Amino acid sequence: MALQVKSVVVADDKKADGVWVDYPDEDGVRFRLRYLGGEDYQDHVAERMEKARRGRRSIPAEIQRRIVTDALVKFVVRGWEGVEEEPGKPFEFTKDNCKWFLDHSDKVRQFVINESNNLDNFISDDEGDGPEGELKSGAPVDAAVGSRPSASA
Repeated sequence: MALQVKSVVVADDKKADGVWVDYPDEDGVRFRLRYLGGEDYQDHVAERMEKARRGRRSIPAEIQRRIVTDALVKFVVRGWEGVEEEPGKPFEFTKDNCKWFLDHSDKVRQFVINESNNLDNFISDDEGDGPEGELKSGAPVDAAVGSRPSASA
């Protein structure tokens, strides 16, 4: 059996819009997550880590955690459903609430990291979700952006 290109390429729409991922063991709870490997997230974290490293041998764990949390809030977590502050009182999705939640719940934070880094959540699951256009025999796929180059390239 051959490797089908669409089965291993992150779908452009899923990369941009994110996907809903069910939270384990909690019916009706789900998070909308973008791909952790996205260039915006990766660039943001790399730049912040480089700034934090200046004049130091290593970056303290607290600073690393803050940088990653800020990037998760800014680029990865896009929403949630079924999260409550207390029974019957929804915990509204806002950037501030998201930051607080990730700062105070290691379990949710780890779930977000694991699921946003799980390629199976972002790979095309049918023909309509893949990179734009049909792949032509011999057309290279640009792995860095998950789509094939334009015809003029």
